[in-house]
Amino acid sequence: MNRPLRAVLGAAVVVLLTASTAAAGTAEIGATTEIDANAAPSPITLDGIVLQQAAGAGSYAVPAGGGVVTRFRHRAGAAGGPLTFKVYRPTGVTGQYVVVASETRTVAAGVVNAFAVRVPVRAGDVLGLSSASGLALAYGGGAGDVVAGSAGPGGGDPAVGTTVTTSGGGPGNRLDVAATVESDADGDGFGDDTQDQCATDPRLAGPCPTTQVTKRPAKVVRTAGTKARVKITFRGPAPSVRFTCAVDGGKAKPCTSPFKRSYGLGRHRVAIVATSQGVRQERPTLVTFRVKRR
Repeated sequence: MNRPLRAVLGAAVVVLLTASTAAAGTAEIGATTEIDANAAPSPITLDGIVLQQAAGAGSYAVPAGGGVVTRFRHRAGAAGGPLTFKVYRPTGVTGQYVVVASETRTVAAGVVNAFAVRVPVRAGDVLGLSSASGLALAYGGGAGDVVAGSAGPGGGDPAVGTTVTTSGGGPGNRLDVAATVESDADGDGFGDDTQDQCATDPRLAGPCPTTQVTKRPAKVVRTAGTKARVKITFRGPAPSVRFTCAVDGGKAKPCTSPFKRSYGLGRHRVAIVATSQGVRQERPTLVTFRVKRR
């Protein structure tokens, strides 16, 4: 580091990071280059509260569109211990932020530590760290990498909902934290890539209700009489999914697979709709066929 963090910020500091935003969608923000390379942080310990007032390269800010932080990472130095990952939201007043998330984990020394989380965020929210365990929290940076102090009420680690104001600042430091930010198209607070199996409906985090027909009847079903027995086999994305079947435009009724029924001569259509946690499949799955004499 160009300047010791203790000299710049004093004994009690919390770290918060900002930088330019990136494109919307899943993104890695923070010290991704250093952490991906398993680079050890600078051997400077720091207790308390710091904020990255500026970053010369890379982004520590949530990109446009916001989303959900689904993973925090930190490459610990020679010491391990409790570490709090934080997210701060600018208020619009210069140097002022509101704490919107605080996740404490125990990090192991000398390795990259990764933790799955679910933290809804907005564009412009910034990452932070807080430690009272004498951990190494930063990498050496350039002149554009500026760290500033930010103390909560009484000088302690600010809780969620607390407004903090930065003070001081010194160049040459980059916070040792990275985060995975996933889009959240339906706004349900679950990341679209790894947490939300139904990204189009905010009522569901599990699979969207769908119907997969595994065995259809032939397009033309032959019979010696006036009716033919037809079987349709189908399944959903989870055992809890329930189904209704509507035959030839009739009323939809609860049904299970295999769906067996006798049909008269002519064309027929079976509409199958899956339901999960009260949410219906948007469009029915259609099975069509024709019954003819041999």
